[in-house]
Amino acid sequence: MPQQHFSDGSAPRGWFLSILSGITLAMPSNIEIKLRVDDLGVVEAKTAAIADHGPELLLQEDIFFDVANGRLKLRKFADGSAELIAYHRSDSETIRESQWHAYPTADPDALQNTLALTVGQGVTVRKRRTLYLVGNTRVHLDQVEELGDFVELEVVLNPMETNEAGVIVANGLVSKLGLLSADKVAVAYADLLSNNR
Repeated sequence: MPQQHFSDGSAPRGWFLSILSGITLAMPSNIEIKLRVDDLGVVEAKTAAIADHGPELLLQEDIFFDVANGRLKLRKFADGSAELIAYHRSDSETIRESQWHAYPTADPDALQNTLALTVGQGVTVRKRRTLYLVGNTRVHLDQVEELGDFVELEVVLNPMETNEAGVIVANGLVSKLGLLSADKVAVAYADLLSNNR
């Protein structure tokens, strides 16, 4: 089954149709930043020294679909499980908020075919992700096919935390991991792949 940190499996019936019709739903929030790095090994050593959990290896294939409202992807895992993930995140090089909802599926191929036929299929992102947990932050060390190496920080906000508190945590980790001079990435991996083609 998918890792618990990607989904709580509590999607209400009909949530996907609501997203497609543009109805705003309450979604969990993260504060995120993505950085391109030259030496992932150096960053991993620094991350491992302060991590509460990890490393956890995740081989992921993200299939994006053409939707007008936010982004929609089917994330397939190496064990055959998958999740459909809808999310809203602005394109910005600064630390930004991401709202998301994930729904597990036991038949990803059928779901992929259905979505491809109805809304249209976009690019596929394949990556080798090493996950560490540092406090309430997921540190993703990503080796992305055709794109290179990246670090993605996701500060998971609880309902009582403000975005500002998450930004402070993210900025602190960027400094601790020696990434202050790293190139910031404003867009999703899918957008980078599309721009390369």
